[in-house]
Amino acid sequence: TIGIEKKQKRTMKEYRNRIAQIYKWWELHYEEYYENGTRPLSKKEKDDEEKFHHNNTRDIIYSGLNVRMVKAFLSSKKKKRIEADGTVTLTSFSTIKKYNEAIKWGSRCAGEPLPPDYHGEINSFLQSHTIERKQTQIDAHHQIINAGIEIAPEHRKDIFETERKSGTIGIEKKRTGKKTMQEYRNRIAQIYKWWELHYEEYYENGTRPLSKKEKDDEEKFHHNNTRDIIYSGLNVRMVKAFLSSKKKKRIEADGTVTLTSFSTIKKYNEAIKWGSRQAEQDLPPGYHTEMSAFLQSYNEEVRQAQKEDCPVSSKKEPEPAQKECHTDEQVPMASSIPLSSWEIPDLHTETKEAIGTFKNDVGEAISKVVNAKLASKEEVNILVLKNFLNDMKRDIIQKLECITVVNNDDVPMDWLAPVPEPTVTVLNAGPFQFTYQGKVWCVPESFQFPAKINRLDGWRRWLQGAIHFDGTKQWWIKPYRKLCHSDLHSAQLKNAFTIEWKPIFTKMMEAPGLEIPTELKDIDEAFVQSSFETATGYLKSCFSFIFKASEEKVDAYTIGTWSCKTRYNCVKKHGTAEDIARLPPPNTRNHRRGEKFIGEKPILDDDTVHDAGPVQFIYQDKAWCVPKSFQFPPKVNRLNGWRRWLQGAIHVDGTKKWRIKPYRDFRGRTDLHSDKLRNVLKNDWKPIFTIMTEAPGLEIPTELKDIDEAFVLSSFEIATEYLKSCFSYIFKAPEKKINSNTVGTWSHKIRYNQVKKYGTAEDIA
Repeated sequence: TIGIEKKQKRTMKEYRNRIAQIYKWWELHYEEYYENGTRPLSKKEKDDEEKFHHNNTRDIIYSGLNVRMVKAFLSSKKKKRIEADGTVTLTSFSTIKKYNEAIKWGSRCAGEPLPPDYHGEINSFLQSHTIERKQTQIDAHHQIINAGIEIAPEHRKDIFETERKSGTIGIEKKRTGKKTMQEYRNRIAQIYKWWELHYEEYYENGTRPLSKKEKDDEEKFHHNNTRDIIYSGLNVRMVKAFLSSKKKKRIEADGTVTLTSFSTIKKYNEAIKWGSRQAEQDLPPGYHTEMSAFLQSYNEEVRQAQKEDCPVSSKKEPEPAQKECHTDEQVPMASSIPLSSWEIPDLHTETKEAIGTFKNDVGEAISKVVNAKLASKEEVNILVLKNFLNDMKRDIIQKLECITVVNNDDVPMDWLAPVPEPTVTVLNAGPFQFTYQGKVWCVPESFQFPAKINRLDGWRRWLQGAIHFDGTKQWWIKPYRKLCHSDLHSAQLKNAFTIEWKPIFTKMMEAPGLEIPTELKDIDEAFVQSSFETATGYLKSCFSFIFKASEEKVDAYTIGTWSCKTRYNCVKKHGTAEDIARLPPPNTRNHRRGEKFIGEKPILDDDTVHDAGPVQFIYQDKAWCVPKSFQFPPKVNRLNGWRRWLQGAIHVDGTKKWRIKPYRDFRGRTDLHSDKLRNVLKNDWKPIFTIMTEAPGLEIPTELKDIDEAFVLSSFEIATEYLKSCFSYIFKAPEKKINSNTVGTWSHKIRYNQVKKYGTAEDIA
């Protein structure tokens, strides 16, 4: 099948060339590994054409491949070029990845499995390279002026004080607060002090004294610590010895052992990793693997202990002890608990007395509930009671906000209004703001579409965007109408956007007379309300059956319900005669199931066929050679497909006819505007017709005028004979069935694995 599958043959040649590049680089830089990690090829291997060795004289020993040698080679290849100004251009991710693919292919050819740790380490390296390259692209767009300038000590101190007040420091702002970093330092101190008691020799060699500069650096959080761990040569067995001593929290008098929670043990490992980043020292390669295995084993030990009803400490840190109310004590009235936030302002006397009575009634009710719990021997402490009161207070205030309280002068009182929150800076989320999953995104990883949102609130987000809380920051997300699938990082978000949000709001934007400003600053709350009324009036004219329900019920519909009710089939089933009359004509997607779809013949301006130039159509902010409505014909047979492949086709767009260039001249991303079209061209059309054009004696004229119907038929016969010689097993079926096979079926049947599985001996040879 080598002569048939030229693409696979070319790829395998490239793999061999890449493998040769790797071991030749080792020969120059790591001669010892070149001698031990590669082997000479035998004469049989060189003569085997299926191995594609060609002029190569050696091959890699895959079974013992040292992944660090591969990473060293890839690191040397990642810098494509260095400009005169010192700017480094990184090699694309796909190019770097192909070296890994070549190694995996070579191991399969040699029948030697790669080491178990190879895949994990190389995937981690490739992912890091992706992030590095994306960050380089971002930095190229946002060049920092004087990035290496030294900040004066007094200014650094002011910056540190500002960040410390918010509980976040330096590069760890998002994930690690001040309190957490202090805890990390305390845990590190516990580790090396334990070594001092039990492994004095390792304490001397495995830790180091802190310099005065390090002690004075408040960003390091050393405080009273005098030493730090040497992370670059950390002996993981010493860490496991310490953790094993910490896992027994206490031993009861009867010999029962209480285990420390898994989360507490895990925090020591997190502290070590954080400390290594602060010290800018990489942990040994084997540390993470051994520590992960130890923690996993301990987690299983804790679970097993819980199954056997053995005591395990709580995962949470113990709360400060609170005074408990025992069954022989009476709980004080809730009104006697000091709640400064419940102070009553100087209101009208009757109003003040009424509120005071209300507070007493609430206090008596709470007191009865608590006493009832005590009677049932359930412990209730003052902290629980205060939390309960605060929750109740919040609910009451929300309800009282809807009530207008007036004094003697009939002036509304604002004493129940919530206290204004402190001003928080809202950051704009740029197109490359967030990095995760090896890519850059315009929304954070925690972003989700709000569940069960009504149409007005959804319309507001559709036009204006929304504020999203991510950790300790607030981000302004762009208007939802500007989102696309490539902006959303999960299938759940893409489905919610396509199924729930887009249908209803796209329909609302079609309202006559509604023009949405291009500038976001022009879309204020007044415009949101007025445009919502205009769009609602348009919906009433198109889907009047929805508005027959009560107004309260209609207003409570979520956007998902609206998108469902405005679908073609729902209107066809439940809509009035006027609603159905307004529906667009049926198409291949919404015609009745079980009936053959026969579309209406479009009304044309004239029968003139216009030639579609290379930049004839403008949409999606680009120029294209095909109209937006262009689609490859479904279920076309090989002869009709061959005719379009050589001559092109006539496509009706609106009221005009356009002559589309021959399909063989299409270039994926340049000519076709969607992934669906590009995939159809790549998977259904190209494989079969590329093989047919390779038929011996077949020459396709360069001028389109020379390709008439006679040439189409004669060339089709020549190409068919060539197919019979290469894929004779396909032509064993009845002629009627062969002629009815679509181009997609043909492209599937001539694949390498299909020929290998079903082909005759001559086909496989």
